[in-house]
Amino acid sequence: MMGKISSLLKLTPFIKKHKLVFIAGIIGMLLGSVIATPIPYIIGIIMDKVLIAKKGYNQLYYYIGIIAVFYVLRYFISIFSNYMFVKINNLVVNELRCTVMDKVMELPMSYLANTEKGYVQSRIAECSTVGSIFSPSYVGIVLSLTDAVLALVTMFAINYKLSIVILILTPLFFFSSKMSMGNFMKNTKEMLEYNATLNGECFEIINGIEDIKILNGKNNHLKKFNDKLSKLVKSSLKQSKSMIIFMGNITFINNFGSLLVLLIAGILILKGEFTVGLYTSFSLYITKVFSSIQGIGTMGTMIKPVCLSIERVYELLDMDDENSGKD
Repeated sequence: MMGKISSLLKLTPFIKKHKLVFIAGIIGMLLGSVIATPIPYIIGIIMDKVLIAKKGYNQLYYYIGIIAVFYVLRYFISIFSNYMFVKINNLVVNELRCTVMDKVMELPMSYLANTEKGYVQSRIAECSTVGSIFSPSYVGIVLSLTDAVLALVTMFAINYKLSIVILILTPLFFFSSKMSMGNFMKNTKEMLEYNATLNGECFEIINGIEDIKILNGKNNHLKKFNDKLSKLVKSSLKQSKSMIIFMGNITFINNFGSLLVLLIAGILILKGEFTVGLYTSFSLYITKVFSSIQGIGTMGTMIKPVCLSIERVYELLDMDDENSGKD
């Protein structure tokens, strides 16, 4: 089975060389999560103690100023951490490209003669896909778990009854997200392979265009190209369909989860056990929790294609070169 998460460990030697940059980026993202945690609670205070209570402008300016300070701090920290991940992305990808190109030059002539050059070229190009694992959006999915934990702790401090409802909904949301993935990975693997073979055919046509014209082989090569293109289109449509159904299921579950929380919060507000401001804070924290759980539950849809690319690149790196078995 291809696309295993454990394939990410194969990047360890490349990351170790730039570990300080990687660690700095992670610390920056964690600090950003901590700084952002109090903001929804302060917004709730503004709703209850300032706007509804009509306390005056000074308190409004005070709380808005605090939120502004948090936003400014998070802005600079975010710029720093994102730059660190962009930097390590480039460093790792370029080093991986050099390693793969070095390996290709050492491959046996028998393999290179029987394999389309475009196919090999597409494998080398997949190094760029591997680098996307270091993008802030990918790393943010993993670190969003910190956001979810901090949000849940704050929610329990606000109202434990509603927090228990969220805890019950969370595993349901997680498994629903995971199960909704369906055949996405299977279709992605198929699409990558068809894309590689199509690139190979395209390269061969362009590389041998003079011979094709001399030998009047246009129709034959064009038929092969169209056949491979048709397979890629069908595979791409199947992958898109899987993603559309997946996203629809996620939206449906998210909407009904929020509706249930609104119902319970409304009952508590009518009983005088909750306030509109606290519900506002709660809603913002719920968004953090649900988006984090959704990200973790759907991690495979984003990370597994990268794992597939890593494994496909390592199929080349793990091949015996032309000096294998010789003294």
